Amino acid sequence: MSLTLRPSEIYYCQNSIKNVFDGYGPIGQTLDDIVDGNLSVYDLPPIRVRQIHNRWFALDNRRLWVIKQLEEMGEIDEIDVEEISWIPRRKFTTENDGESIVIRGDPDSRYLNGDSDDEDSDEEDDEDENDCSYDDSTEYSDDDYYYY
Repeated sequence: MSLTLRPSEIYYCQNSIKNVFDGYGPIGQTLDDIVDGNLSVYDLPPIRVRQIHNRWFALDNRRLWVIKQLEEMGEIDEIDVEEISWIPRRKFTTENDGESIVIRGDPDSRYLNGDSDDEDSDEEDDEDENDCSYDDSTEYSDDDYYYY
């Protein structure tokens, strides 16, 4: 069944996600492409959700991360989602009721790193919660996780 929800009404079912979409690239580049108008949010498959104890949890956590960033940026208000009947238990790893997620590696977004060419953007803010730095190592330590 198809529903329309605000991204802020949807929670992560996982504790962490990879920083890339298989076959496409970094999740942050997807965010940049949507903001730049090179990709539409409607080009992404709908996020699949399941209601558990009056909360909507997403099966598609990387896409949800992108959509939540777009909502925070004021780019979108609502999205169409697909209601599903279950989420595999192995995918339900959240340790904070889906409030936030850890990204394994740098999401690689110009907008989150403050490198956009947007003339209307605010000057660099040292306290920006989305400010990211990345150590290009193949093994991840606790310092390589990005919390959102």
